[in-house]
Amino acid sequence: MRFLRPCLFSLATLVVVGAARAADSPQVVRSVTGQFTVGASGAVLPSAIGTQVASGVGLIQLSPVLTVVSCERVKTAVLRQLRLTDTWQGRVAVTVVPATVHDQKPDILATLFADGWHYQVELPSEVRAENFVNALTQVVLLEMANRRAGEHCAELPRWLTEGMTQLVLATEPDSILHSGQLVSPAGVTGVHRNPRGVDPLANVRRVLSERPALTFDELSWPRAEHARGERLELYQDSALLFVHALLRLERGPVAMREFLGGLGANLNWQTSFLKTFNPPFGRLIDVEKWWAVTVATFTGRNQWQMWSPDVALEKLDEAVLVQVETRTVADGQAARTTVRLQTVVREWDAKRQKPALLAAGSRLAQMRHNVPPELVRLVDEYRVALDEFLTRRAKVDLAAGTRGQILPGTKQQASDAVKRLDALDVRREMWRREFSAATADRANPTPGSVP
Repeated sequence: MRFLRPCLFSLATLVVVGAARAADSPQVVRSVTGQFTVGASGAVLPSAIGTQVASGVGLIQLSPVLTVVSCERVKTAVLRQLRLTDTWQGRVAVTVVPATVHDQKPDILATLFADGWHYQVELPSEVRAENFVNALTQVVLLEMANRRAGEHCAELPRWLTEGMTQLVLATEPDSILHSGQLVSPAGVTGVHRNPRGVDPLANVRRVLSERPALTFDELSWPRAEHARGERLELYQDSALLFVHALLRLERGPVAMREFLGGLGANLNWQTSFLKTFNPPFGRLIDVEKWWAVTVATFTGRNQWQMWSPDVALEKLDEAVLVQVETRTVADGQAARTTVRLQTVVREWDAKRQKPALLAAGSRLAQMRHNVPPELVRLVDEYRVALDEFLTRRAKVDLAAGTRGQILPGTKQQASDAVKRLDALDVRREMWRREFSAATADRANPTPGSVP
């Protein structure tokens, strides 16, 4: 088969797995549809890492026989969400390798041959269930996206792979098979499907009641911090809600299928998204507005208590200013003025700074339930920026044993916080212009339009 072009999709350091090597292995198992072949590279007996499975760290032990069944089950779960039948074209060669480090990530390689794209996946024998499903979900979606692609491998947005992964885990947990389950000629026994009526968003609802969901921009262009810890979990929960909501639009599954099919023909996923999800989205800002309303509705905010956009922006203007009492030199009379949060962060010492920023954060928290859905995220980001700055400053002060004076270590944190607040101020003015333009359009409709 003539080799043309490779395309890398790595969840860690890429290790190229030869399909021919897997095919020659005596441990190779082919899936029921023939799309997946699973082999083992070397001995995949439980390693020292495997002892952590019993201690509850979330690792599962793989074997070729169980893995090949899981591949088909994950694919079926993804197809069910998209309301598709199985018409696969690209073959997937999976190799189970001995795990060498804790929390080793799977690796994916897409290669273009004369007859189309083919895929190789390397899975460590001990792997986190979430990473296992994520790798299989990614290769299934990538195979769909590349069916009409040319020499350029399709670009999958991270929100799609993370959201679909979490949807599969929430709705069909029995897709994951691992050591300890019994295998019969008819398949795996002792597996019970997820009962109907289970809410796949139950955990998301709990998380987003305590922490603000990520914005559409953050979902589209995730930062490095969204790859680990609590920020990764927040990204996954936000992506799950985003994908779930898209699939439940009037023509959601159809649009999602067309979106996947168009990824290989466009240089970026945003172009394909706006082509296939129009209506309701003609511009990316339409997606941002819809997402804000979706999150607000999902978290159960009372629409009757909502301020108008003009009032909300006026209240937000006031919330991000800090009142300061001053005295004139001439007569010593007290007067009050206001300063921006950036001034407090950059110039005040901790003794004055902390209560002022805490008070601002409290004002922002109180108003979030009254602002229009489009502004909820902006209000939350102001509050988060202040909270994170105060937390980092406290750590520096504690480590240095200081009494609140401005240290070299806090200057960089202050500079970062000021830049963050400046960016939020720019977004606040953009929303003001957006609302003003919408008001003007309603007041002066174009001829022939419906008021």
